[in-house]
Amino acid sequence: MRCCSPGRKRAEIRLRFTPAEGLIYGPNAPTRDRTVIPDARAVYDIGKGRWYGWDIDKAMTEGEKAVYDPLPPALFAIEPPAPPWLHDDRAVSRGYLDDACDGFVHVRLRVVGRALTACARISSGPPDCAPDSLFVRSLADDLEQIVHGPEIADEDFAAIQARAEDIVRRAYETVRFMNVAVMNGNTVEGRPPLSLDTMPAEEAFDAQRLLRPVMAPQNVDTLAVLALHQQAFAALRGGAAPWFAALLRAPEEAGDLTDRGRRKMPALMSGADGFYLTLTRRQIDTIRKAATGAAFEERSAPAPAAAAPARRIEPRNLTAQLFYEAAGNPINSRPTKAVANSTPGLELDFRAVWRRIRG
Repeated sequence: MRCCSPGRKRAEIRLRFTPAEGLIYGPNAPTRDRTVIPDARAVYDIGKGRWYGWDIDKAMTEGEKAVYDPLPPALFAIEPPAPPWLHDDRAVSRGYLDDACDGFVHVRLRVVGRALTACARISSGPPDCAPDSLFVRSLADDLEQIVHGPEIADEDFAAIQARAEDIVRRAYETVRFMNVAVMNGNTVEGRPPLSLDTMPAEEAFDAQRLLRPVMAPQNVDTLAVLALHQQAFAALRGGAAPWFAALLRAPEEAGDLTDRGRRKMPALMSGADGFYLTLTRRQIDTIRKAATGAAFEERSAPAPAAAAPARRIEPRNLTAQLFYEAAGNPINSRPTKAVANSTPGLELDFRAVWRRIRG
């Protein structure tokens, strides 16, 4: 970490956090596989913790899964090295640690006899796989719902429409870096859809059901789905009501495994709980109000642009703090670039935050 002192242009004290180097660390004990961890990276002391040799089946039997369960077993190194669909796969951890890191920063500063305190959470995850795109549900969406609640205020229709357009545009950008046929569970080039990174496979293994595509395989094509999202955005941009409001998946419908429930929007993606992804309630309310308000909005010619103010306005409300752009920080350090309670990614499992938020 590095502390940057204030200057004439910047009156704040900045703390710069440098993430880890992207290395893999392991326990100070031999493992059954052929992986060799250098001595300098054998940092995990098996005498002080339970991560090495942690048995998910044993924890579930002893009623400890809710306390110690770190991640789904397919996401950490396990032994014996067997495919996850075999019954002898007990998901026993080999104790490896990846390059993700996080922590808390507490600051206490005394100014003119007054003590000022602050606390912040720092975290880092895998590099952004699509730096020119924004995900359909980001960390900023979850934080904004905490600040303002699940419903948007009665604003003018132009503001509501702009919010809805942003959501649809991000949905298009999300689809743009997906292979829709694979995510749907299609057989591609003779290869069966056995990957755990698709919702049909996750659903089949979790619910012990036959693996089946979400949509009809012959109707799923990435370019066709992209064109559909483009048409929806163009129609919404032109003032038409979003026709898909009724097709949005409500948060309480994430576990609906009927054909109708599986095909709701957003489709083919998973939340951090392993069920189908949903938008936040605030995002859903935005689209619904855009749909109901478009039919009754009286449109008029846009007012002429006002002259730029002589002085810069610096908002200090909570929403402005969420979107604050610190000088020198990369764009992927902002909440709008972080995947929230959704996968692929798992950069941040926001369920832990929701459990501690007072409503």
